[in-house]
Amino acid sequence: MLFEWHLDEGRVGCNPPYEQSEGQDILLAKYVSDVPVPEQVWNRVCEIVAEAARTLGAGNATVFKNAPDDHDVQFSSETGTVLRVASQKLRAAAPMRFHAIGELKLLDGADGTDRVRRVGNIWRAWGWYVVERDGYSKSNEFGYAPDGYRLQIESAPQPGCPPSVEASSPCSSGQIARDDIPAPAVIAAS
Repeated sequence: MLFEWHLDEGRVGCNPPYEQSEGQDILLAKYVSDVPVPEQVWNRVCEIVAEAARTLGAGNATVFKNAPDDHDVQFSSETGTVLRVASQKLRAAAPMRFHAIGELKLLDGADGTDRVRRVGNIWRAWGWYVVERDGYSKSNEFGYAPDGYRLQIESAPQPGCPPSVEASSPCSSGQIARDDIPAPAVIAAS
């Protein structure tokens, strides 16, 4: 089996209840294989990840799925450290969803809160349902498109840090999903 680095490390502000702290979520590399972990070695793979998680203080195991050819286990700590290992044999029509997260880089001196509001207003002009949600840094905007797409932008809890931006597609047939199209590291706008 060959695992490839799928996403680069990223940093975003912490989720509640730590959104007003100086802390950051650090999103580490995601390693992905073209083939599922074979059933006969799944338990050993899980043991290796559990051992690595324990060295990071993440000894709490949560099993989300444990069926033949469909596994998903998370190891976590009280402080928010999370390691997750999953394997699923792709079935031709298994639903797929694309999800991406990044930061909105602002020009020096730009007001992140103002930009979040302006982005939300753009989504409203598209006819999307847009709301500010409780439990997230203020300001935030969650945009829901009629066709199932979702965009989210949230101010960083620390002054001077860029807002985070998330995008999710609706679920589509696995037959049309492609994982070989590179996502741009930077999307420039004027």
